Amino acid sequence: MVDHLVERHEFTTFIVNKKFDAKIAQGRRNKRQTMIIKPQTFMNKSGQSVQKVAQFYQILPEQTLVIHDDIDLPFGTIKLKFSGSDGGHNGIKDIYEKT
Repeated sequence: MVDHLVERHEFTTFIVNKKFDAKIAQGRRNKRQTMIIKPQTFMNKSGQSVQKVAQFYQILPEQTLVIHDDIDLPFGTIKLKFSGSDGGHNGIKDIYEKT
C-alpha cells in the first residue's frame, strides 16, 4: 500500500535511513510536507522507528497514520480506525506504547 502511495503521489523513492531504522520517502500532499516510513525493525518493534522519526521531526500521534495488515479483513479491503485497541497486533501495540 505504501509503495503504491509513493508511486502514485510523486514522493521521493524510499531511502534507507539507519538513524531511524527505516526506509523513508517524502513528498507533499494537500500542500503539506508528508513522510512515509517503512520500519526496518522486526514487526513487533515498529514503534522504535516511529518514535525516532516522531521525536526528531516533532510529529504528534494525531498527525500519524499507521497502515498495516489485518488477517481478519479480506484481501484488498481497507478499514480506517481512529481509536481503539491494538487488536492483538504486536507492531501496533509497540507503536502505541512508544508514541
